[in-house]
Amino acid sequence: MRPIDADRLLQELEKLKTDGGIFTEEEYYAEDVENLIRNSPVVRIRPNVRTGRWAPSAYQDGTDTKYLECTNCREIIAADDIDYYKFCPNCGADMRPRVQSGGPHRKSGTEEEEA
Repeated sequence: MRPIDADRLLQELEKLKTDGGIFTEEEYYAEDVENLIRNSPVVRIRPNVRTGRWAPSAYQDGTDTKYLECTNCREIIAADDIDYYKFCPNCGADMRPRVQSGGPHRKSGTEEEEA
């Protein structure tokens, strides 16, 4: 699949139309293509977001500091800094906790109103 800017394509098709009221062959086909574009389904593109979690690390530096590592790229941070890093500073992976399916969740506004 190759996502395109349908609005820009429609602008380009509009340039094929003449102002003199003459219905040219190009306009005939442009109108068909315009209808195809306008009636095509919209594809929702979800960005490819890397996710990970902070896991205990075996790294030691001779102090009592505990370390965590990114499960995505193995970047190491001090465990005391876990609240500071919502995303891995090395690879950008989203490190925020995710709700497991089947687990507790917050109802959306419409679900709360219907309940």
